[in-house]
Amino acid sequence: MAGIAGAGIAGLGIKSPSVPVSSSNPENDILKKWHQLEKSHLQRFNMSGFATKPIDKVRIGIIGMGQRGPSHMITMSHVENTEIKAICDLRPEKANAAKKLLAGTKHDPVVYSGNSEEWKKLCERDDIDLVIGVSRFAFGVSGVLRCKVF
Repeated sequence: MAGIAGAGIAGLGIKSPSVPVSSSNPENDILKKWHQLEKSHLQRFNMSGFATKPIDKVRIGIIGMGQRGPSHMITMSHVENTEIKAICDLRPEKANAAKKLLAGTKHDPVVYSGNSEEWKKLCERDDIDLVIGVSRFAFGVSGVLRCKVF
């Protein structure tokens, strides 16, 4: 596990801990390779520091109301300046149960459900700024590309 976590840290560009490099250290080869990789890595682009004009309210659509979707929905419902505009799930009982979780809040999402094409309707709406996709069903790259870009 430590090796996997270390690989993730390396990918983030975080510097390795200061460990003496000597011939008696069994990690000598690994540390040498780490330092070589640090020196040769060229950062091309990341979103750190990206900024755009703020919007007054982020209007959200969520696809997938199975196990993770309702949790994301509840979390986003507590974030200031958000409005959950639409939710979607293939199974009507899951989508309707999720909507009931928002009863008594400022959020009153439209429910899309019942067939495998409903998520497309959510993505095509002009009044949604952010789509959270937590369904593996028929979503993914094609779903992301289908969403309107403003």
